[in-house]
Amino acid sequence: MDRQRQAASTGSESPTTKHTPGPWTATLARTLIHVHNAELGEPVVAISVSPPRIHERDLRDKAVATAHANARLISAAPDLFAYARCQEAWSSRTDGGDYPHGAVLSLFREYGYDEPVEGSVFLEDLRRAAIAKATKATGGAE
Repeated sequence: MDRQRQAASTGSESPTTKHTPGPWTATLARTLIHVHNAELGEPVVAISVSPPRIHERDLRDKAVATAHANARLISAAPDLFAYARCQEAWSSRTDGGDYPHGAVLSLFREYGYDEPVEGSVFLEDLRRAAIAKATKATGGAE
């Protein structure tokens, strides 16, 4: 059994296993919403949007709306993860300064930090963008 399948079957993850890098987008294609890497086109997951046994229109519409909401949340996962990583690094710093440096600066740059912006301002922008992506009908899954 290969390492990834073994990790999946045991619920643990290999230290070298990584998620598909973001940003992710969601697009509607017939009866599926495909979540994929926006830049590389790598697939992440597909979500069914047409449950075959639901015949009542209002229930079917609700199921489709739920699938769209799920796709938005899933496609925002890398953005939410980026915010969590940056917030943790910012909260753990010991210097108390307003601007990131060292390892915190390196991490912030991974996620688009543009100097000179205060760390707390960058985090606020990152947080708002992640929440907006997860809750608004953006990213093509409409």
